[in-house]
Amino acid sequence: MRTFSRQPQGRFARGRGFTLLEILIASVIFGLTSVAIITVLRTGVNAWRTGHRLSEVMQTARIAQDVVLRDLNNLMYLPEDQYNNVFKQQLQQLAQEVALDPDYDYLRGDRERRRERERRRREREREREENRGEDRREQDPLSLDRIAPPIDLTFEGQDGGDKDRLTFTRAYQPRWPGDPQTWGIRRVSFYVEDGTLYRKEEDAFSYSPGSIVNRRDLLANPRVQSLYDSLRGNTRIDLDAFFGMSTTESSYDQLASMYYDPELEVLVPRMVEIAEPLCEGVEVFNITYGYFRDEQWVEVGDWNSGATRYRDPPDLDFDFAQLEEQLEQVSRLGGIMLSPEQLFGRRSPDNLPGYVAVQLGVRAAEGVGRLYSFTFFHSLPQAQETDVYRDEMEFGDRPPPLREARRSRLDERYGDYYR
Repeated sequence: MRTFSRQPQGRFARGRGFTLLEILIASVIFGLTSVAIITVLRTGVNAWRTGHRLSEVMQTARIAQDVVLRDLNNLMYLPEDQYNNVFKQQLQQLAQEVALDPDYDYLRGDRERRRERERRRREREREREENRGEDRREQDPLSLDRIAPPIDLTFEGQDGGDKDRLTFTRAYQPRWPGDPQTWGIRRVSFYVEDGTLYRKEEDAFSYSPGSIVNRRDLLANPRVQSLYDSLRGNTRIDLDAFFGMSTTESSYDQLASMYYDPELEVLVPRMVEIAEPLCEGVEVFNITYGYFRDEQWVEVGDWNSGATRYRDPPDLDFDFAQLEEQLEQVSRLGGIMLSPEQLFGRRSPDNLPGYVAVQLGVRAAEGVGRLYSFTFFHSLPQAQETDVYRDEMEFGDRPPPLREARRSRLDERYGDYYR
């Protein structure tokens, strides 16, 4: 028996499905949307990485800049003829004592010196009793162990191409119990090694202040070396027995980093030299120094405050060798020998530059990408150009705007990567 079923009509009718063309169009739209979303996400991640890397580079460069400016703001400087006066006087006194008594050993040990001092004290007491209170006290002879410590306040900048070195002395106050006690000054150096900018602190005395001066520490100072060389021929010194080791160059370097502990009576490490990394990926650390001469600003790549090269250079047209030969002939004939400095006066040293310009070129730690440049200036208020800025220049109390000129030179050297 045949039956008939009625097909649903209207909204109850059976769907007829998607065609192949519709499926292809939907797949294309979904693929394009997915690609767009992935591209946007990838661009965002790359932008975040680039921004993070750039912010890290800028932050470390800014920290390095702040540290350099902080040390320059606390610069401690005096001309060489205004300090180390006691040290120079004692050197002269010691040289006179050596000339009067060449057999006296000025490097005797601490125990022997204490016994000698105690013996003199007993002799003075006995003499005072014999002379009914008359004080005939004699002074102890000067020795290298009691000589005043020489300090170094030289402002020195070494030109190393793209990686310079800057060394000077700054005012320093300890903030923590473990900080070194250095009499209020520290010797600071900035240099680049293996792509890292370092800041090194060391004593300005060549030994730890507050402790008994170690014999080798004192003799390691170059300012005392000339005196020691002159004393060595006039005194009975057995270096091997005195220092207890071979006086080779390596042992000299080893002893120079130690000091004498009076309680332990041994040499102990100094432990006050600190080298801390400031910034990584440094490819350019270029320092220039500006000074005012002949109504214009002059920039140089190196500086030494004790030299006489820039501010008062020698007259190259004058033949000093011929003058010295003529003066020697006059001296041989019975005249008075005078040096060229005595005739024309001593030339003044360069002292401090008017300003310091520092160029810091930093690349990302991965060593790829662009080289980012940071340039900053700092005027040194201790320099003699401080009044020149205010009185003779048109740009006020700041150094001349040399940024554009320096930028053009950097563009010629590094192209578009140095930005």
